[in-house]
Amino acid sequence: MISTKRSISLLLIFFMSYAVYADKKYIIGFSQCTSADIWRETMHREMLIELAFYPELEMIMKDANSDNNQQIKDIEDLLKQGIDLLIVSPNESKPLTPIVEKVFNSGIPVIVIDRNITTEAYTAFVGGNNYLIGKEAGNYAARLLNGKGRIIEITGLPGSTPSIDRHRGFQESLSRFPDISIVKSVSGKWNWSDAKTEMQKIITEKIDFDLVFAYNDVMANGAHSVAKENGIENKYYLGIDGLYGEEGGIQYVINGMLDATFLYPTGGEKAIQIVHKILKNLPFERENLLETVVIDSTNAKIIKLQTDQVLSLQGKIENQNSVLEEQISRFQSQRDLLILSLVLLGLNVVLIVLVLRAFRNKIKANKKLELQKQQIERRNNEISKQRDQLIEITEKLEEATKAKLRFFTNISHEFRTPLTLIVGPLEDLIQSREFPVELQKQFNLMHRNSLRLLRMINQLMDFRKLENEKMKLQAAEYNIVAFLKEIHESFVEHANKKNIDFQIQSKEDKIFLWFDWDKLDKVIFNLLANAFKFTPAGGKITIQLVKEKPVVKSISDEEVLIRITDTGRGIPKEHLIHIFDRFYQVEQSQDLQEQARLALQGIY
Repeated sequence: MISTKRSISLLLIFFMSYAVYADKKYIIGFSQCTSADIWRETMHREMLIELAFYPELEMIMKDANSDNNQQIKDIEDLLKQGIDLLIVSPNESKPLTPIVEKVFNSGIPVIVIDRNITTEAYTAFVGGNNYLIGKEAGNYAARLLNGKGRIIEITGLPGSTPSIDRHRGFQESLSRFPDISIVKSVSGKWNWSDAKTEMQKIITEKIDFDLVFAYNDVMANGAHSVAKENGIENKYYLGIDGLYGEEGGIQYVINGMLDATFLYPTGGEKAIQIVHKILKNLPFERENLLETVVIDSTNAKIIKLQTDQVLSLQGKIENQNSVLEEQISRFQSQRDLLILSLVLLGLNVVLIVLVLRAFRNKIKANKKLELQKQQIERRNNEISKQRDQLIEITEKLEEATKAKLRFFTNISHEFRTPLTLIVGPLEDLIQSREFPVELQKQFNLMHRNSLRLLRMINQLMDFRKLENEKMKLQAAEYNIVAFLKEIHESFVEHANKKNIDFQIQSKEDKIFLWFDWDKLDKVIFNLLANAFKFTPAGGKITIQLVKEKPVVKSISDEEVLIRITDTGRGIPKEHLIHIFDRFYQVEQSQDLQEQARLALQGIY
């Protein structure tokens, strides 16, 4: 039988092996400048079709809606998501260059598609040769016009590289024909509505023209629709893209809306192929310029027929791919089920081993528990005897305590008479004017302490009242400042002898409050006695009165905070919970706890 540790190790090795052979997933970020036209929708669709052949690739697309700032933010968000490669179609070259450089310099491969940027900081470029397309369009326009005519040029965004390169190629081609001129060049911003608006302005201004060259089929169709509405149809209209579909340039040529279009491949399929090569460390071309072709009435129907057949085949491939994916999904489910079965089998083996070991350990534990049970029973008997002894001792202590209280109560009666006889003569001496001032102060101190001793004796007698629940609060309105100053004077002499700085602080001389003079006197006196006990020579003790608004609404609108502070060693935090325990002392607490523990065990 194999050991439990060995079984678990085998299972861990199995899971690690499965994880190593699992296909690694790559995340591709695609930042599209806009998806608002058919050409870019076609690019995205071609990418998705090609991705079906690479199941290890997963693409996240973000649409910037022709906004440079939004596209920069989209790329930042893709970086945060941890992409392995970035495909970017810049809205405009110059604003997007810094963020593309940032991604490339961080070690993430970058594929620039369609529109280039003003830097060499990219891994690969995929797109048509816009300069050659512009040049080809210029040559074709010259043939249509027989070397003589007036041209309206409708460009894309002024800052985009396709617009710049197409314009350069178009002008260079026309420079060989001095009788051909570009009478108006406007920006249609790559969309149908802006192209229509600009074309309407041209017609309104009554600018004469023979040919309209738009930088994509959508803008060319927009210009043609405006001209048709104004009865101007005997002109030439050229576009770029040559897309298939009902709203594509090929169909526009067949329908007679355009005289010609120039194929500008989207490069979506090519881009995904290069992505796969880069991520798999396979050889690839850095600059991938796509070929163009003129599509006019001579070849539009043939190209449409070929395109329709390709689309039909592509649809069949997609259907076959979905069937294949379903089969793969079933295979993966069966594989996962097999793995789960093997794991459960391994766990069952481990569980059987654990059960056998647990059964054996249980037998040993039962024997130990039986021995411990016998020991506990013997110990319980001893504890019961000790508990009975403690109860008996407690009863005797209570009886002794009661006897002591009766004794103190009785003797208190005896002390009151001589103390009363002492207080009387002291009062006579205080009222007499025959003695010096210093001696009078001594008489006052003797008188106050005699009264305090008399009060303490009365307190001993009140203790019996407290036990019988007959003690009552004797509250009245007094000056709390004068009350505390009187207590302060009682300790001044003691403070001078111990070289302690003893002060009372109050911003006011009179603060009248309702309180029980006797009981508050006991509290303050007790606090000061402890303060003097634990404050070393040279220390400081302060009584501070602070007048403040009450936290809880009461019968009074003001309260007084009495704060007594000293520079003594203080009470440790662990002993603060015992400050109201009678006769509790910090120094003796540890010894008392140890004695109690030993007493319970019958050792002490």
